Amino acid sequence: LAASKAKGRHVKAAADLVAGTNVVVETASALALLKHSTDELCLCCLRPLPSESTTRAGERINLLGGSSSSKTSAIKCARCIKQAFYCSDTCKNDDAKRHALECEVLRDLPGITAAANVDYTLMRLVLAVLVQRSMELSGAAAVRENTSADLVFDLLSHRKTCDPKWLACVEECAEDFAQHLPPELAIPVSDIVSLACRINSNSHGIIDPTGNTNGEVGVGMFPLVAMLNHSCAPNCSFVSSTHGKMIVRTLRPVKEGEELCVSYVDLCTPRDERRGKLLETKHFWCACSRCEPSDSSDSSNTDSHLDALLCTSCNSPESFHSPTNDFTCQTCSLQISKDQHTHLTHEAESSYSNAHDLFKARHNDSAITAFNQFLEKYSTVLHPGHSLLLNTYATMTSAFMRLHKFPSVVKYGRLAINSMSQYVPPNWPELADFWFRQAEVLEILGRAVGEGVVTVDEASVAFEESLVSTDKDDVSLFILEEALKAYKTCWGMRSTAYGDDHTRT
Repeated sequence: LAASKAKGRHVKAAADLVAGTNVVVETASALALLKHSTDELCLCCLRPLPSESTTRAGERINLLGGSSSSKTSAIKCARCIKQAFYCSDTCKNDDAKRHALECEVLRDLPGITAAANVDYTLMRLVLAVLVQRSMELSGAAAVRENTSADLVFDLLSHRKTCDPKWLACVEECAEDFAQHLPPELAIPVSDIVSLACRINSNSHGIIDPTGNTNGEVGVGMFPLVAMLNHSCAPNCSFVSSTHGKMIVRTLRPVKEGEELCVSYVDLCTPRDERRGKLLETKHFWCACSRCEPSDSSDSSNTDSHLDALLCTSCNSPESFHSPTNDFTCQTCSLQISKDQHTHLTHEAESSYSNAHDLFKARHNDSAITAFNQFLEKYSTVLHPGHSLLLNTYATMTSAFMRLHKFPSVVKYGRLAINSMSQYVPPNWPELADFWFRQAEVLEILGRAVGEGVVTVDEASVAFEESLVSTDKDDVSLFILEEALKAYKTCWGMRSTAYGDDHTRT
């Protein structure tokens, strides 16, 4: 741990580290499940709640390896009305002392938060921190490994820079919330507000530990993990594991003395969007190597491609206008005005949004038509690395997946992978997820060709060049070999990012 005026508290490598090194392993000092996960995961161990036996593995397996099941034997607390579920009597008993302190408050919490228009999960995490700290101070619970709820109160609150409207709602909620706290948990209303601010600025999402989805299932406080600063070119990433642990692992080799950084935002969005998001949610202006490169005019700086327009005079990916070079072409020095750049970008964003709205409404065929029209009009206007094109490829992959049009899924999946690879660090978990889906779909496509369900001509849509053979067995084998390569790529990335023993690996 180190500190400086420029960086504040931060973490540096004490020695040279290889890729895939566990830097921090921290149990949540307090955590809260999101509402949609409350009746899906055990409040004590975070494992999936018991479900009916549907296959020999105890799960109903769908086409692409996910699972769906219905809970039948979960144990719930009747007093707090469907806000605490457990996978077994053992977990319920293990959590009994802790839950006894929060149960009465939980019963009224939905009404308290709804009346003040404050996020339920935020205040549930406030309650969890107070409960855990009370138990640690009284000796009713041991301080958790490598962490303590008391450390949460040492984190910066950024209260002065919070959105005034949000803060007013939290203050109103805290007044009511304080009146429901038992004596063991009571703290001044102002301290409740400051704690909510600390949680809002420093909490971390807990990703589904089962590996079945990429969605968040809860939010936790990890004071040591919170010491790691952000970078838009991170050398580390977060890993959620079972039992509410947060692990930080290196994605690439790190030199002794180098700062260890993670990312708080989507790395495939333009610089201004990333900075705006960080300023709004984390209250700082990003000055990392991507946001303030040593030479912003360097055309090899791919970050500038995310919001760049092709030059109408030169019309090549090496000749473009971008906010980072004052809207001047890198090749012929042709200039366009800021208004021209804004107008074209706004038109493209509007066209993309219309197509994406159709996708969200599950009008998949109409969405694909709209996206194709978007690509026809703007693929010669936007830089090939533009964020809107990346988003289009990713969304079209999902739309074709819904329609089970696997050759097109492979085609646009490859485009999304190639585009994303420009902007994320090696072994980036989200990129590994794309490789995994690509491998699954290639496997399905290869088997479908071998069984005659998909013709060789139909399968050729998936590849840039015509398939070398027209024999379905040869083509099937070729596609399955491509699937194996994709699985191996994903395996290598996940082995580094998650570790060999993680569910996803």
